[in-house]
Amino acid sequence: MVSKGGSIFPWVVVCAASVLASGCAANPPMPQVAESLSCSAEKVTVEFHGLIRIARGCDHVDVYCDLSGWTSLRTRAAFDLSCAVRDLEVVVIDQRTFGVTGCGQKATYKYVENIGFVSDSFRPTPVSQQLAPPPAPPK
Repeated sequence: MVSKGGSIFPWVVVCAASVLASGCAANPPMPQVAESLSCSAEKVTVEFHGLIRIARGCDHVDVYCDLSGWTSLRTRAAFDLSCAVRDLEVVVIDQRTFGVTGCGQKATYKYVENIGFVSDSFRPTPVSQQLAPPPAPPK
């Protein structure tokens, strides 16, 4: 498609800018989100927070970042904690920090631009160890 002036350059620039803008505003695929949340797609809402998306539905939360394909925090944490996705609960601490609890463990993740979700804790610590009182001093 050539304009009357004979150049397609302005049209290409507008299209490229449009694609870039819509790519930044895209959402993760709704079937993937609904499955992660164990919820029907009609009950899911997705919030935009810069380069990440926070999905909520049926009393569950998941967080996604787009690094050449949408990555789910619940899926990442399921691997780290050796826990099924359905057994995890995600808490939004701030717009880049998230807590994940499941299978008696908890971990903290931070979103790092161009990298993704990074564990912000040395290693997942069993919840039972976190709540245990300190040992008594030796006599």
